[in-house]
Amino acid sequence: MGTDGEGIGHYDGMTFFVKDALIGDVITARATKLKKNYGYARVEEIKTPSTFRVEPQCELHKRCGGCQIQALSYEKQLEFKNNKVRNNLMRIGGFSEAELDSKMQPPVGADNPYRYRNKAQFPVGYDRDGNIVTGFYASRSHNIIPVEDCRLGVPQNKEILDIIKEWMNECGITPYDENTHKGLVRHVLIRYGFTSKQIMVCLVINGDSLEAKRRAGNAADILCERLSKIDGMTSISYNINKENTNVILGKKRRYAYGADHILRIPSICFLTLISHHRGQASHIRFRHSRSIR
Repeated sequence: MGTDGEGIGHYDGMTFFVKDALIGDVITARATKLKKNYGYARVEEIKTPSTFRVEPQCELHKRCGGCQIQALSYEKQLEFKNNKVRNNLMRIGGFSEAELDSKMQPPVGADNPYRYRNKAQFPVGYDRDGNIVTGFYASRSHNIIPVEDCRLGVPQNKEILDIIKEWMNECGITPYDENTHKGLVRHVLIRYGFTSKQIMVCLVINGDSLEAKRRAGNAADILCERLSKIDGMTSISYNINKENTNVILGKKRRYAYGADHILRIPSICFLTLISHHRGQASHIRFRHSRSIR
């Protein structure tokens, strides 16, 4: 497999990089781009699926730019990533194969490879029908693939995004258009503390404030009232980025609700004290929490 997870095949003396093909697949492919000694292709038909092919949990995995190898079994994904790191260490780092054999440990997989991300950032835009959408950029583009519920993030993300889209429609608040540099809401950032169960939401805007055009009242207050009803909602803010740039965050942030941080993972420190008169060890445990801003 290639470094971006594409399958590698050979035809008529040429090497082809085939998107969405896996090791062991027998496929019919169509060439999309030809170079002197290699080319690119896409899968037309899977005649015999690989024994490593699984049914992806997300129906958008082929279009979205975030999960290129979701159709590959998790065990094989770990092997692919291990080989990728190993090859880079040899090719770029200059390590010998013998050195890596003696030092490099195999990757430790997750108990559940889904719902593990505590941070997500969603661009905001329009679909072809003029509906406000949130999601992720398609691979190698800035075209937004609408994603209702990314399986890598927490389930609360969908509820938050639904509230924000409904609020934008009601208040006449428009998504940012990077071509015209008009529109207000650029991104929605969400953080979740798996241990604290606290949630932080930040809207990145192309302006100085959240102003409603179709509804009376302060738009920020309306949004905060709705989002604050979600269990664990701790911090709501907006970040000001009026630059014509692909950088997501600007330099100024204003807090509209709650605290300026959430608690992420409590850290536990152990200190061992020796009782000299009895010669026994006693353990005293201290707990403190690390916060995110």
